[in-house]
Amino acid sequence: MMRKLIISVILAATAGAASASAHPVLPGETVVVERSETGTKLVQRQISASEAKRIALRRHPGGKVVDIRRDGNVYVVRIDTRSNGRVVDVKVDASSGRIVG
Repeated sequence: MMRKLIISVILAATAGAASASAHPVLPGETVVVERSETGTKLVQRQISASEAKRIALRRHPGGKVVDIRRDGNVYVVRIDTRSNGRVVDVKVDASSGRIVG
């Protein structure tokens, strides 16, 4: 039986430091630990589209999301800023949740 536990990066570093990962876990990220009879491994969690929207709206408070799409490992969130009538694209990394452009 496989159990999944969501833990903070601090616990992940102590519990699974020996696990190899192609992408290192960054401070503040959440990871999933999968435990089975064969061993334990860290799996990096991807953020959802709704989480990407919330992150992008923090950059442009009061704006309205008019479109969201995923381009590889990046969500592109199009926001109508309403304050000055501009429409901007905010790029959010799907792995870390950080704004990348």
